[in-house]
Amino acid sequence: MTTRAESIVAAKPRARTRRRRPAFLPYLLAVPILAYEAVFLLYPIYQGIHSSFTKQVSIGKPATWVGLANYRRMLHDPTFWSVMGNTIVYMVAVIVVAIGFGLGSALVLNRPFRGRAPRAP
Repeated sequence: MTTRAESIVAAKPRARTRRRRPAFLPYLLAVPILAYEAVFLLYPIYQGIHSSFTKQVSIGKPATWVGLANYRRMLHDPTFWSVMGNTIVYMVAVIVVAIGFGLGSALVLNRPFRGRAPRAP
C-alpha cells in the first residue's frame, strides 16, 4: 500500500504548457502601420496619378478629364527631354562618386594604421 506522499513523488511531472498568443495579435499590431501607409503613401500616389489625367484651369474650378493628352504633350516637349538628360547625368555622377568614395575609404581603412584594433583571428 502506498502513502499519499509516495504517490505524489511517483507521479509524472506535468509538462508546462505555454500560453499561446491570440492568432489575431500580429494583424492587430499591423493595423496602425497599414493605416499610416494608406493615408500618407498610397492616397497621395493615387491622387498624383489621377490628377495627371486631368487639367486644372484654376483653383476652385472643377478639373476636366483630358486622358493621356498631358503625357502626349510632355513626350513631345523638348524641355522634358532636356530635363531627363540632366537627371540621368546627375544620377550617374552621384552613383559613381558615391561608390568611388565608399570603395576608396574602404581600401584606405582596410590597411593597418595607428590606433586600429588588431584583426581577429
